[in-house]
Amino acid sequence: MSITDARRRRALHAVAGLIGLLAVTPAAQASGLQVSPVLVTITERSAILKLSNVTTDAMRAQVRVFRWDQVEGTDRLRPTDDVLASPPMIDVGGNGRQIVRLVRRDMTSAQGGPCETAYRLRVDELPAPKMRPSKSGLDFRMSYSIPLFVTAARCRKDQPRLSWRIGGEGASRTLTVANGGSRHAQLAAATIIGRGGQRQPISQGLMGYVLPGSSMHFPVRGNVQIPAEGMIEVMINGQKASWPVRSAASGQ
Repeated sequence: MSITDARRRRALHAVAGLIGLLAVTPAAQASGLQVSPVLVTITERSAILKLSNVTTDAMRAQVRVFRWDQVEGTDRLRPTDDVLASPPMIDVGGNGRQIVRLVRRDMTSAQGGPCETAYRLRVDELPAPKMRPSKSGLDFRMSYSIPLFVTAARCRKDQPRLSWRIGGEGASRTLTVANGGSRHAQLAAATIIGRGGQRQPISQGLMGYVLPGSSMHFPVRGNVQIPAEGMIEVMINGQKASWPVRSAASGQ
């Protein structure tokens, strides 16, 4: 693999971690809040999140943690204290940087529990003190939704185990991906390959995540011709892979 390919793969993996980035107000487009990393994994007790302010004005941010599940093909977030953000509210001076420590409280996975538990970090930039809040309350300027995975050390080498199926007709066609493994799958840049080698892209960028034990549905748009049996080429957690895919119409 060339250096260029490696850089492209790392860049794709990093950009994909920014799913959920929202610009809520026009001022957010000029926001100076930057957050890294854009995907967090905890295998021991804690991890670090860095908040940077690239403007000359001071800003305030809030960090919250949500438990992340997928139910019937839909992401579900619930408040949790399994992982604590310390501090949860933080002031960042102009051109400054602050560190938030993510501390794991629930150690069951380290003692024989699930291999991986998924969370989402919600990082909200709050309005500067000199700005008047709206009548509805706080005015968020920028919001990041960052995947956080708590992984047992014994499972670090485990991989997702995926199955692929395309169903529906016309504009309602969907690609259903089921993950029977113990680790999450981040999916991007998917292409259907027919028996004759015909390549039909169905996604150029990030598709989303499929958590362990879950299934997710992704729309198949355009004039993609779905073979009864074929292969799907896709980036999974930053690595290119090929998997068998079949159409529901094949009846197999």
